[in-house]
Amino acid sequence: MPGHRPEVLFIGRTNSGKSSMINALFSSLTKFAPASKTRAFTRKLHFYEVNRERAGLPHFMLVDSPGLGCADIPNAAKITREFPNMIFEYLRNRNALKHIFHLVDARNHKLLPADKQLLHLVAKAQRRSVRYTIVITKIDVCKRKVANSTAQRIREELAPYCDVDIMFASARALRGVDHLWSKIWQSVTETPRGRRHRDIGRKELERLNKEGPNALKAPNLSELLEIPDYQRPQDFDEEDFEE
Repeated sequence: MPGHRPEVLFIGRTNSGKSSMINALFSSLTKFAPASKTRAFTRKLHFYEVNRERAGLPHFMLVDSPGLGCADIPNAAKITREFPNMIFEYLRNRNALKHIFHLVDARNHKLLPADKQLLHLVAKAQRRSVRYTIVITKIDVCKRKVANSTAQRIREELAPYCDVDIMFASARALRGVDHLWSKIWQSVTETPRGRRHRDIGRKELERLNKEGPNALKAPNLSELLEIPDYQRPQDFDEEDFEE
């Protein structure tokens, strides 16, 4: 049930790739989130359970949210009017929220008004214990210098307010997905931070690609962390100590 497990939220402007990025986390194994090129296709908060039937792994929720900004659809103003309030109420009241990933299209070159509105909602909610990361997306359809320039402009714009965490990812090319996994693991587990989390993200993605449907029969958390299982000592045998 939503609210009883750690939650990771994806926010962003319309067509920034939120639903596609959630699907990319699971490669071709499962298409969790409905995705479309149609703007404002996602019109409510969608909760997706992860690791529900995988004993030993953290059970958490991925949350897909409606995009803000221009939507070239009939009755767009009426449809999108409540989106900001919906997102703000979630941000302010959701105690299970652990991490916010704000997706920004690299081709926008900067934070657009809808992105700034989302930043305002995050700041207004005053969730200081919740991690916040900007994900520069769609890096597979633009030059590297464009993506780097977008990240630099965002970093400079937000520098007076915070030292923002920025990463790069592509849902279609699966670039940066392992890094995204590592950040999610940091937020939903209590294991130590650092390179080991990045290794978990890479290994999890490799396992999903390799095992396909059998991935649900996953190793436990100890195996992912490469911690040897506890071996019960053998019973004491006096014959071993005979002279």
